[in-house]
Amino acid sequence: ESAEAGLRVDSWRGLSGSIAGWTTSFDEVGIFTDEGYRTIGNIESDGVDYVLRWDAGAAYEALEGCSIHASYTMQESVLGRAVDPANNGNETPYAWEDKLAWSLEYQTEELWRWALGGTYVGESFSDEANTVEENENGNIGRNAARTLWDAQISKELAVGRKARAKLMVGVTNLLDEDWFVHSRGGFFGGGKVSGPPRELYFGLSWSF
Repeated sequence: ESAEAGLRVDSWRGLSGSIAGWTTSFDEVGIFTDEGYRTIGNIESDGVDYVLRWDAGAAYEALEGCSIHASYTMQESVLGRAVDPANNGNETPYAWEDKLAWSLEYQTEELWRWALGGTYVGESFSDEANTVEENENGNIGRNAARTLWDAQISKELAVGRKARAKLMVGVTNLLDEDWFVHSRGGFFGGGKVSGPPRELYFGLSWSF
């Protein structure tokens, strides 16, 4: 069961944005762990989403081609009717309370585009008991908050009358941040799983 309501503002001095509040209820939620698939109880989740985009060139001519994108989600997700009554009201495993994403972009008249952005993900727990300390196997404990940056350069090209090509090169985890989560499932019983390090990628897309 879910419900959502919101408000959107479109193109006021280059500013567009929205705010939406939502509530969601899941019954008899199951998860896969090293002990197999099992039910942990119900999940009650409430939150607010904020989305913002600013086309700076629409407000200031000197900033033509510059734009800012950002989104923020704040949520409270808790267990109800937990299989173990002691866990009632605890935070849902892997459900962070805050998540923020942002991107600063600049595009030229020649369709060169530079973008620098990032994502922040707040703390979460890996089990229904909300265990803080990491256990010996590394599959239980608090997942630390993390901030990851990325960057991309792209160029659009006209190929023929209607066809267009887009070349891009980018970097994920730009600062090579070390991060991990405690995983309780998988073929090897889970454990302390590291997130991807810095990665360089290339791309080509074609439309016609």
